[in-house]
Amino acid sequence: MSLRTAHPQLFEGIQPVVSVKQNPRTGRTELHLIVGPYANAETAAQFCDFVVPFHVNCQPAMFDGSRLALQ
Repeated sequence: MSLRTAHPQLFEGIQPVVSVKQNPRTGRTELHLIVGPYANAETAAQFCDFVVPFHVNCQPAMFDGSRLALQ
């Protein structure tokens, strides 16, 4: 069962976007999934605090990137 299926309330009203960044250490292109927008940094941090125990790397960031299609 996915986190989104188990806790749909966490994902109400948020959108996925992707951020493409070059890692300066490795020179590799990295894709970062960003979900939001959240009302403020504290709410974004609370989301991260909730998902980390599910082995999801999470770090609050600016909600900026290219939109993804939800399937």
